[in-house]
Amino acid sequence: KMQVLENYLLELHDFIKDNSSINNSQTVVADIKNVCFKEHDTDFGLCSSLLFHSEHSILHFLESSITNKSLTKTREDLIVFLSEYIDSVGSRIQDYALDIKNTCWNVFRKDQSNSVRQATFEPITKIIELGLKSLDSETLNIRNMTEQCISEYTCGKCSQTVKASILRMLGVLAKHFPEPLSQKT
Repeated sequence: KMQVLENYLLELHDFIKDNSSINNSQTVVADIKNVCFKEHDTDFGLCSSLLFHSEHSILHFLESSITNKSLTKTREDLIVFLSEYIDSVGSRIQDYALDIKNTCWNVFRKDQSNSVRQATFEPITKIIELGLKSLDSETLNIRNMTEQCISEYTCGKCSQTVKASILRMLGVLAKHFPEPLSQKT
């Protein structure tokens, strides 16, 4: 069954190179979701490893497809799946949490789509709210995130919905990491 997941991940990455069957990319995301939620209880470790640390991981796809406008909805669907996956596995996501946060943050900063940018806040928020001991403010680069949120809110050209998510993110950061934020003000 993990071979099935691996095949879907390979297929997903093929869409970056070949736009001819791009309409199927969202179906592949749905298939990945089905495999993971059906199998995660017994094969969580292997499933997570394929999703986040393999050569064809969804994190790699998210970063590699940023400039491909035809994969915008696919990126959004993957980020929503990521958020649902974090809900499903909870603190067992610890080994991959920093990579997930960093990828989502990079996508937020570089993607042109407001819907994709909007979606990136949910997995980041969930990771922060898990309160994992290994993820302190320095590791998560909270000060830099805060500065970028403020800059994007005040100077960026983003939708009102994204601006609302930025404010919510600033609230989450202030709640969980008051020290670095109070030093900023």
